[in-house]
Amino acid sequence: MPLALGDQAVFVGAGEYHHMAMNVRKSRSAGRRRQTPDLGRVDIEVPSADDVGEPTELMRHYRVKVRDDGRTVRFEDPWADAIRLSVAPAPKDTAAPPNSKSGRNTSPT
Repeated sequence: MPLALGDQAVFVGAGEYHHMAMNVRKSRSAGRRRQTPDLGRVDIEVPSADDVGEPTELMRHYRVKVRDDGRTVRFEDPWADAIRLSVAPAPKDTAAPPNSKSGRNTSPT
């Protein structure tokens, strides 16, 4: 859920905690970015599809062009930086499989 600080900054995050802050104080008249080796794309992975859906609907509400391939939602900020939003991959299960050499006796008794 984004939290705005007037028209100067926005704080975004997944869930209740805000993880990233962005400001526009010195960027208002910068115009669209040139293709230079600087920040040109931000990839954001969030915990759930709901965390993708809410910002996607906000972008559509503000008439920002959104591209959605079913896995990743893409849009650009006013300076042509690409933003890619997707659900983070599920963590791999690190538990030892049955009958592994984990030290546990997994054979039937």
